[in-house]
Amino acid sequence: MAHPTQSLLLLPLLALSCGGKASTTDSGEPSADDLARLQQLGYADYTEVDDSGRPNGGLIHDAEAMAPGVNLLSVHKLCRARLVDAEGAILHEWSRPGKVWGHADLQPDGSILVPTVEEDGSFLVKLDWRNRLVWRADVTAHHDVEVLPDGSIATLTFLWRDMPAVAKDADVRDEQLVLLDAEGNKTQEYSIIEMLDASPDWEWEKVEAAKVKGERDRIDLLHANSVAWMRPGWEAWNPLFAEGNVLVSMRHQNRVVMLRPETGELLWQWGHGEMLGQHDATVLPNGNVLIFDNGLSRGWSRGVEVNPTTDEVMWEWKAPNPEAFYTMARGASQRLPNGNTILVDSDHGHAFEVTEAGKVVWEYYQPSSGGKVAAIVRLKRFPVDYLGSLLDG
Repeated sequence: MAHPTQSLLLLPLLALSCGGKASTTDSGEPSADDLARLQQLGYADYTEVDDSGRPNGGLIHDAEAMAPGVNLLSVHKLCRARLVDAEGAILHEWSRPGKVWGHADLQPDGSILVPTVEEDGSFLVKLDWRNRLVWRADVTAHHDVEVLPDGSIATLTFLWRDMPAVAKDADVRDEQLVLLDAEGNKTQEYSIIEMLDASPDWEWEKVEAAKVKGERDRIDLLHANSVAWMRPGWEAWNPLFAEGNVLVSMRHQNRVVMLRPETGELLWQWGHGEMLGQHDATVLPNGNVLIFDNGLSRGWSRGVEVNPTTDEVMWEWKAPNPEAFYTMARGASQRLPNGNTILVDSDHGHAFEVTEAGKVVWEYYQPSSGGKVAAIVRLKRFPVDYLGSLLDG
């Protein structure tokens, strides 16, 4: 049986930012024009906040109910990643000159991998514990990256293509699933559009307003924003989680999909009519999938857990006043070992940890400056001993 949406008791939630909610049709569904308009908007780098009543750093509401660990957060516009403790104290920091960062992936040796946009293009960068550049891979990496058990690296890249079957008068942004070796050399790549277009079970959603004007119109058809490659043994959780399968979130199609790149198969899809502009899809040991549903044009966000075998929503969390919790861009969710869930309001630099029953046990507020707070990409918690003795010095 699905769990009911739980009430939030402790969290001083921020108000809905202006311009983020769209109108609805008579049926209660978001207006297609408004949804398309919001899809076109660029990600906000900073949000204005009320400094006078806003906390900075970490707030512990129930230490015994929290999952222990340290928190890694990626700051989009500042091109920075920080490790912070439960009180919000900065334990370590990485940074590099550039325009924006995606999600930084932390390794046990203290290195991070991060998709970057720099002055001369888009890249995947590896920095060591001392913030020294290890390598910079010349791939158009964006949003997400992860290291697999064999040491290979998975990320998302893109290229613009002439695809008359999709659009006759515009170039189409094709998202690629890419694998690199440990030194940042590309070893494999797969076109997501080609896999989807070849599937008889797939239907494209219209994204005409996702065009980008220029010498030739460009259509951001998918806007993939998270990737998770299945690991050895995960098929015991769910047959869909067999090694080599890949879970991808696609914001402009309002769906997450499970693909098998080696065969080009679409194995599962979910979200059409259920989610709007989602991010950060991950698999869980109970056989379910956890997703951050932004609620683009709906005007409120939630964390949602779905059973991919039955497509049943097994758990969700939204605010008692739903519009009080909303991030139009980015957003993240993480299931912790004790069953709690971290949810991230990226636009407002705010993350919090809730129990399965909906009790808020911890919060983090990105420090503000001059009435503005820098958007965060994600916040992820790691076990206290994940970095060995690196934090002892």
